[in-house]
Amino acid sequence: MKKYDTVKLTDIATIERAIKGKIYPAGTPMIALSASIEADKGGITFLVKDGEIESRYAAIMPSEEFIPKYIYYAALARYPEFFYRNNTGINLQIAALDDFTIRVHWDKEIQKAIIEMMENQDARIAAEEEGLRLMQDLKRFFIDKMFA
Repeated sequence: MKKYDTVKLTDIATIERAIKGKIYPAGTPMIALSASIEADKGGITFLVKDGEIESRYAAIMPSEEFIPKYIYYAALARYPEFFYRNNTGINLQIAALDDFTIRVHWDKEIQKAIIEMMENQDARIAAEEEGLRLMQDLKRFFIDKMFA
């Protein structure tokens, strides 16, 4: 039995180009539209705390059946394929989001479990990156002392 469905993002969420001055709730997923080619992390991010969103982003407001952070991860998984089919130079047209399909689980407990798993992986990645940064700093320190 299949545990997820493939749906158009527009069927389960309202998507709008961010409106200047509008306060969006924390956790709102965002897709870069302008200069999206520079978005190394997939062109998708989420709002950490309540606030405005730059107008170069499309804001995604999922329906009540979905946890916004879950939609962020679901969209992130499908974004690379979508982006390479739909980008126009350095910009992504908001109309293209009408054809953005993602895979979703309807059960909120599964959504919560996926969020927890992904956040744990994000924390592990951040810890590894910090360790790498410290090792690079140590290397620079030794090089500076060797060639003083």
